[in-house]
Amino acid sequence: MRTPTLTIGIVLFILFLALRLPGLSLPYHQDEWKLVLASTSAERAGSFFAHPPLTQLFFRLDRALFGPEAMRFLPFGFSIASAWLLFVILRRRWDEKTALMSLALSGVVFYGVWASLQLDTDGAILPFFFLLALYFYDRWNSTSTEQSRRWLILLALALLFGLLVKLSFVLAVGALALDFVLMSAAARFSWKRFVWTALGMLILGALFIVSLVITHFLYPFFDWRIMLTHASSYADGGRNYLQILVQVLKAVFYLSPLLVVPLLFFSRDVIKRLRPFFLYIILGLVFYLGLFDFSRAALDKYLAYLIVPLVAINAVIISRILAGINNRQIKIGLLVGGFLALGLVSLNLLPHQVFPLYPKTEWFAKVWRGDWLILNPFTGGSGPAGFYVSFFFLILSFITTFALGLFGLIKRVGRPAMVVAILVVGLAYNIVMAEELLLGRLNGSLPQVLQSTLVFLKSSPNIKSVITYNDIGAYKLSQIGKYAGRFYATPQFEEAHKERFAEHNKTGGYYLVIEMPLLYDGFYKNFFARCRIVFETRSGVIPGRVYHCQT
Repeated sequence: MRTPTLTIGIVLFILFLALRLPGLSLPYHQDEWKLVLASTSAERAGSFFAHPPLTQLFFRLDRALFGPEAMRFLPFGFSIASAWLLFVILRRRWDEKTALMSLALSGVVFYGVWASLQLDTDGAILPFFFLLALYFYDRWNSTSTEQSRRWLILLALALLFGLLVKLSFVLAVGALALDFVLMSAAARFSWKRFVWTALGMLILGALFIVSLVITHFLYPFFDWRIMLTHASSYADGGRNYLQILVQVLKAVFYLSPLLVVPLLFFSRDVIKRLRPFFLYIILGLVFYLGLFDFSRAALDKYLAYLIVPLVAINAVIISRILAGINNRQIKIGLLVGGFLALGLVSLNLLPHQVFPLYPKTEWFAKVWRGDWLILNPFTGGSGPAGFYVSFFFLILSFITTFALGLFGLIKRVGRPAMVVAILVVGLAYNIVMAEELLLGRLNGSLPQVLQSTLVFLKSSPNIKSVITYNDIGAYKLSQIGKYAGRFYATPQFEEAHKERFAEHNKTGGYYLVIEMPLLYDGFYKNFFARCRIVFETRSGVIPGRVYHCQT
């Protein structure tokens, strides 16, 4: 690696770290704290992890290496390795400048920041094995017959390890197999190669099954029946299309204009040279939005598979457009982008309304009417903890960058300047998103509210058990022995919670309610209005209260 490239790479790596290191201490949220608890023993791991054995082994190793308070280091480490692998792959497939652009995008795009801190496999671990397999696949295709066997064996191992992490890794296997068939057909279709590909898939499947059997004997806490039951549950019908739409929109906001708008400029040769990435995207969308029903799950977590292929594709598109840029175009782009970014970021300082998520139809109606001065809550079942960002800022950033993209599409001579402007606006967008997740200085920090509340609960010996809203703070509450369960303020749970709250009120009646998002008008809000507030704190627009309710 040449000295200028090394210097730029070090700067980009520092930026990568700066946007993630503050998040390593974020509190565990919902499914995350259960994962931390499950990793304490092989028996607990076996009953919790409904995935192939490497998932539970990875997180048990994570706990052993870093301790229960720092388990975010595992996905963080995998995200660093993935960024490096993508750099190496794009340098081989394209050039060094494109590889550096991929490092820049990997470092700043919020979806990547979020995924690299999440205690799960979809955002950091699975992408690593996809890229590792793709690297071996490229080496296998580019070496002589005498040396190709070694790369083929390594490719098979990378694919096998990916499948042993999660069944959905079959998407990566399918993308590479389909690319191999299409590559063979482009030269001259060969039934022999097609048969060998099919045979290879069958052999890989057989190795996977054998690996599961061997693992079950060596590590009896892995139960393949739990894995299959979990996988088959997504084949059920009754999709909630509104929930799918909400989760897809959330994923688009996470991807940011940097990974969406430059797609306006893609060309056929980009598809040809990055075909495995495109195939991975297509197969994943069919899998997650068509074949199976993920509307009841954290779909935004699963769609994190889009990060790596979109970073690769956009890195190529952007670097090609900027290849012949001159100083005048750079200055115009920086001036336009800086002016727009400053204006868009300033929108966050306007007074915004905090609006409940339910009923969701009312949320969409409000957006349809143009009432955009509302704070958009980003929260889910797989952590990290939630945060607010101005919807006006989000939507106007997309509209502005799309306008810049359309101008560059129509006026080819101005395209480089417009791409620079898109990069500046996109950078500002992603920094605001990351800042609100990590620090929350604009609209409030949920971790700060939680910490203040936990100090009170820990120093209150009369409070023996607490039910918490949205499972916020469950890990810390369980550590101090005061966790009594959770409740989700959704309409379908109202009847069940009426009975549960009545029982809890007989044995103490304490509730931790950090309203992120706000409680909607109805049973929950009315219930807590009749309770006594024994502690209250706030960060920005996020209030935290401990209620004492008695029957």
